[in-house]
Amino acid sequence: MRVRVLVVFLLSPACSPVRPAGQGDDDPVDAGGACGALGAGPAAPCRADVDAVVDRVVDGDTIDVVVEGGQERVRLIGVDAPESDEGACGSGAESWLRARLPVASAVVLSFDAECIDPFDRTLAYVSDSGGMVNVSLVSRGQAQACWVEPNITYRDHLACLEAEASAASEGLWARGCHLDACFE
Repeated sequence: MRVRVLVVFLLSPACSPVRPAGQGDDDPVDAGGACGALGAGPAAPCRADVDAVVDRVVDGDTIDVVVEGGQERVRLIGVDAPESDEGACGSGAESWLRARLPVASAVVLSFDAECIDPFDRTLAYVSDSGGMVNVSLVSRGQAQACWVEPNITYRDHLACLEAEASAASEGLWARGCHLDACFE
């Protein structure tokens, strides 16, 4: 059962205000920054990293990829974007993701504890040449942090990035989208 609860993140010294405007699209995934370094991946991923090619952006947090000759629908772990039909709130995330991951883009899928969700989608962290897309979606305010046990490796990092984006009125927060925090 999925539970949605409104949560307000307070900024702490470990999660200071957002980076200066005008910084490039490369988010401080490995370099650190106000939210700290992303850190090591999951201790026991359900699957080894996989190279893939983007076939289609389905919505703001789901893509179709080609992996080893077959197609997989991938739900990005740790993020939740409004549905595409939710007006400006939904269309912004999808448009941002389409620009970041055009068709035929090379990506790497990395996994956490569980690989498949109840809707038979592959659960993955998606990285391209600009870094981890899941992180960028949240830091740019195009999605909120969303964690579902046991896939919580980057939970604290994503929550901090969401707090920064919200405080800086980035993306969803600038468009007046009011989302319930998402976690199970």
